[in-house]
Amino acid sequence: MGRRMGEMGRSGGVQGHWTDGTDPLEALERDHILQLEVLDLIERIADTLPEVVDLRTIERAVPLLRRAWEHHMSFEDEALFPLLRERGRHLAHVSPLLDQLEHEHDADAPHCHEIADVFEEILAAGRQTSPEVLGYMLRGFFDSQRRHIAWENAMVLPLAREILSGSDLVTLQAYAIGLRRHGEGLAGEGLAGDDQPG
Repeated sequence: MGRRMGEMGRSGGVQGHWTDGTDPLEALERDHILQLEVLDLIERIADTLPEVVDLRTIERAVPLLRRAWEHHMSFEDEALFPLLRERGRHLAHVSPLLDQLEHEHDADAPHCHEIADVFEEILAAGRQTSPEVLGYMLRGFFDSQRRHIAWENAMVLPLAREILSGSDLVTLQAYAIGLRRHGEGLAGEGLAGDDQPG
């Protein structure tokens, strides 16, 4: 199935076989950076409460919550994690690790949309009406997401680099390109495409 990522290094190996030269694991790393920036933005919103929330900041956060997290989780759940399960089936820790992350994804997806719903209500009204509830919701979200991202950076990405083959990376890249062609996935600068906080 090709050479292991660790044998290829960052500059060689299957890079030339990818249609746009994007390493899907590096794209995931960039996506984590973007997600952490969004979480910082959400924390700033929480810190302003109970004062009037910056509506422009909320407006920027909504599409990221609606799309970026969903795209990120879909890429992992539907493409990356199945490959890791298959390649790591001889490693006892792999399946429990991925089970836990998928369980967190199942909880995270509705939470993202719930926060986006509240943000859209604020945008429509021009103000927020329940700062205590909103603050609790936001802090629970950015705390849990920072832990989740740290766990993926510490465990999933090193595991992927260790056990996925060059052919596996090409498969991941093809999946990402397919999502992007349908307006749903990995762009050159991360899973969220151009919806980056500015």
